[in-house]
Amino acid sequence: MTSLSTRIALLRGVNVGSANRIAMPALRDALTAAGFVRVRTHGQSGNVVADGDPDALIAELRGIIDVPCVLRSVTAFDAAIAANPFAAQAAEDPPRLQVTFRGLPAQPGLEAALSAQARGGERVAVNGAEIYSWHPDGIAGSRLAEAVVPRGEAASSRNWNTVLAIAALAHA
Repeated sequence: MTSLSTRIALLRGVNVGSANRIAMPALRDALTAAGFVRVRTHGQSGNVVADGDPDALIAELRGIIDVPCVLRSVTAFDAAIAANPFAAQAAEDPPRLQVTFRGLPAQPGLEAALSAQARGGERVAVNGAEIYSWHPDGIAGSRLAEAVVPRGEAASSRNWNTVLAIAALAHA
């Protein structure tokens, strides 16, 4: 059951390689100790669902681990799921659809610029602050996958299976 204060935090670059490592139980404990309630995580890559003040949540996460973080309300996250322009592809092969959640809405012309990077059947669509990218051959070595999330930008990508799992966790 969600509340109006339930937020989904997507941390970028957590537990990838040797940098920015944090155990999810330790992250949950730190957020709970800071006063957030119903703190849940999914996987090991910085997917957090918690109830509490959104500004305080961002500040607390930055104090715990200094990585870019994107926050969404459950309503906004659900809207991003509903807006998926590649629903047929996602139903067929969900790990090959990537959704990038950005801190700010995309600038005009971004979709065209990203489309120029697409190869081998890849497709991209921009909807506000979300970028949907379809990678039929996977994201390894994909110029499009690299271009979707420029270094240092407040943005974080998840495959479709993870997006749906986070939504289920937020609604649990």
